[in-house]
Amino acid sequence: MMAPRTTTPATTYLVGAAVESINPTAAMIATKQLYLGGYGLSSGTVAGAVPVLPGRFATGILADGVHSRAIAVSDGTKAIVLAQIETQGMYAAYKNGPYGIEDIRRDAATAIKKSKPSGPALGPGQIMLDSDHTHAGPDTAGVWGGVPNDYLQLIHDRTVAAIVKAYLAMRPAHLSYGTAKGGVAGKDANALITNQFSNDPANQVMDDELRV
Repeated sequence: MMAPRTTTPATTYLVGAAVESINPTAAMIATKQLYLGGYGLSSGTVAGAVPVLPGRFATGILADGVHSRAIAVSDGTKAIVLAQIETQGMYAAYKNGPYGIEDIRRDAATAIKKSKPSGPALGPGQIMLDSDHTHAGPDTAGVWGGVPNDYLQLIHDRTVAAIVKAYLAMRPAHLSYGTAKGGVAGKDANALITNQFSNDPANQVMDDELRV
């Protein structure tokens, strides 16, 4: 006779999420100095001096534009935040001002401490922040022409706001996760992933698992 099956009760966490628009203002776009990332020679110049192409600068906002998103999770004592910026890339720090990932993490942690001093502990090291490498977003990596400093400041401020709002929005919740095989082109049917280095014997193995 088999023993009765038991179900482990789901653990309750505190979870919050928030999103902030990081669309440039009309004035920023009008400068024609806010370049888009990816797709080759976006600035249209070689070495920033020799004009070759008209340049791929922003001319408006596509659909609802670009965002900074954050999700905060806590066990009631400590918290973590996962956040992402929809830009071509972000540096840990910028020479031209306090706009980098480290600045955002520090300033968000400081703002949270001021807003809720007795809340679950959250230091800069518990905030994981990156960019999603979109080719439809601004060149915050400075490779294709770059963006003005005031736009970097806007991203900093809005991302800090998203992280703080996610933390303050935390409510009891159950978390679930799932995985699925994405498939690699040339090996699997209906593949979602392409191996750009498929001709290289040392680059045949790819992690095609999708995680949600």
